[in-house]
Amino acid sequence: MTETLTKIQEAVYQALDSINETLPPESQLAKSPTTPLYDTYGSTDSLVLTMLIVAIEQNVEQKLGKPISLIGENVFAAENNALTNVDSLCNYIAKILAK
Repeated sequence: MTETLTKIQEAVYQALDSINETLPPESQLAKSPTTPLYDTYGSTDSLVLTMLIVAIEQNVEQKLGKPISLIGENVFAAENNALTNVDSLCNYIAKILAK
């Protein structure tokens, strides 16, 4: 794993920690690369997902010094749904930062 990808994963996990503090234990999101973030089954409440995205954007900017925006049609595109799980989101963020 590259240094950038490691920092991205740290930023995402830090955001998960922050969000989990506001959730009851049965609704908390696991800190794992395979944790689903958004799917057709509604595994993550839309408000929780919004708060998570904002926290991740802030954490990535803080850790890597570059602002990013995760809201857009590409993040939800079926062929590269960046919100499938934590790992896919980290890889998507790495692509954004590489541009």
